[in-house]
Amino acid sequence: MRKKTRENEDEDEETRKPMGSAVNILKQKLKEYGREWKDGISLQTKWGVTEACVRVLCSNFIWCLVLGTWLEQKTEKKWGIVEIVIANIVCGSLFQFLGGQSLIIVGPSSPCLIFIVAISTSAKHLRIEALPWMGWIGIWASLFLLLLALSNASKLILRHMTLFSWGVVCVFIRLTFLWAALEQLIHLFVGSVVTLDSALLSLWLATVTFFVSAFLSNAPRWHLFSHRTRSAVADYGMVFVLLLFTG
Repeated sequence: MRKKTRENEDEDEETRKPMGSAVNILKQKLKEYGREWKDGISLQTKWGVTEACVRVLCSNFIWCLVLGTWLEQKTEKKWGIVEIVIANIVCGSLFQFLGGQSLIIVGPSSPCLIFIVAISTSAKHLRIEALPWMGWIGIWASLFLLLLALSNASKLILRHMTLFSWGVVCVFIRLTFLWAALEQLIHLFVGSVVTLDSALLSLWLATVTFFVSAFLSNAPRWHLFSHRTRSAVADYGMVFVLLLFTG
């Protein structure tokens, strides 16, 4: 009980100091940064690092393909797959090299893309350029996030806020992308120049892709094959399904 109280007191003292959390994390990272790079290139972990790199690459590929295509359609090709790939390369490389956490995927998230679509739509109604406006929003957002990080605001958020808001955001994101997929399918049958056979084929491909991906994602619960095989099917199954049904 005393140990827990002592830890809480240390956290309170760290929170009250300006840049206390940032300085503490920096000290911890400086001790482990060199060791993590040394372990990463050692022969004992070469296979594990290679497997992790392939897994991250596949995850980024799916993320860039799906979100980039959706963003390209919603913003009249002002933003798309190319921009998301560049953002993943630049931001991900900087974070991985400077932060020493190479297995964390850094890139545009669903709320960010929904916000970009809202900015593009608002800029069209206001008759202003969306790209410069988005640039200034990014600069100001970066400054505010930097100030929040240096002032230990994350400690206050974790202590005084609940996960209810995050749950509402998650539900909103899922409904948004679900409706986006259904909207594309409805458009094939109503007000589209494609034939009925092409529309039915697209509906069949979308349905099969969804159910096969959901089936393969539950591979860790199977009783067949080894644990390593089931994990590989769950990790790379969606990539294989997309290449099979859309390639």
